[in-house]
Amino acid sequence: MWLAGFFRRDRVQYSKPYDPSTASEYALAPEFNDAFAFLLPGGEACTGLIEMDDKVIVFTASSIFAIAGNGPDDGGRNNDFSGLQLVSSDSGCVDPRSLVATPMGVFFQAPSGMFLLGRDLQVNFIGARVRDLTDVYSEVTSAVIVPAANHVRFTCRSGGESIILCYDFDQNVWLRWDPRRLSGPTPVAMSLVGACLHDGKYHVLEANGTVYYEDPTTFYDAGSIYIPLSVETSWLQAAEQSGWQRIRTVAAMCERLDNHDLTMTLTQDFGSSTQTYTWSSATIADQKLKELVEMRTQVQKCTAFKIAISDAAPAGLPAAVTGQGVKVLGFQVELSGKRGIYKPGTQQRN
Repeated sequence: MWLAGFFRRDRVQYSKPYDPSTASEYALAPEFNDAFAFLLPGGEACTGLIEMDDKVIVFTASSIFAIAGNGPDDGGRNNDFSGLQLVSSDSGCVDPRSLVATPMGVFFQAPSGMFLLGRDLQVNFIGARVRDLTDVYSEVTSAVIVPAANHVRFTCRSGGESIILCYDFDQNVWLRWDPRRLSGPTPVAMSLVGACLHDGKYHVLEANGTVYYEDPTTFYDAGSIYIPLSVETSWLQAAEQSGWQRIRTVAAMCERLDNHDLTMTLTQDFGSSTQTYTWSSATIADQKLKELVEMRTQVQKCTAFKIAISDAAPAGLPAAVTGQGVKVLGFQVELSGKRGIYKPGTQQRN
């Protein structure tokens, strides 16, 4: 057993070997010796401890250390611990609640966002794609691995509002989940202070002490709140940087799982032009299992574009039944290149 957080913040302590197998042995407390300890260099405080493979990973706010080996026996002999081995001196953990071990390695929150310490002891800025969210929802209150979903889930809070950031380590993508509860008839944001996996189900704890769990048999929050799906691409530049392209048509292939409205948004040139269209549940209900929606562009010439598609509870009939909504299968864009490059204003030209 490993401990930190003593009166000496730079002290890391480990116990004698402790492997209980009977009820009476479980009643015994782990035993410690003052000699069984490490002191972090420079007097840095330990901000987190976690086990990964055959190593114990020790975090400070600015560094990462690894300790390998099995340690001493009960008498303090045959100690094969490697000592504190520096892994990184330019990134560390700022909150122990963000630590979680996964098949990929250890996730942790650094000052600039979510990082991954791989099993090869390489540090990767895995949260770069969601840094805009972690900068706003900067307080990580829990980190839980959910094996059934291939997810690592972080409850992140800003003031009294929380989101759940999910990293799908099978698809290598980040997902954002906005949990809601009912306050009277109105859905409101939740303020989450913790989470855990219990009996195979994901549970979250709200600041008021209420515990909620994920129910895999329904697609509604609180029994009636429709949960929209939103998918957005990154900025796409088929003509490369500063080149012109002409976009004629944007289409999305989806699979209808339940009745829903569908909205597609095309944004061009980093926000200078936006076009949106919504198809109602009645409009797309005549299509069978697959639904193909197409939007003709009003402004064709651009240097960059991105596509977003989202579903919503039907505003009219036919109404939603299960709340499962839609599955987005992919996008298709009809475009061609255009000669020349983007011309800056006269003040940017010599």
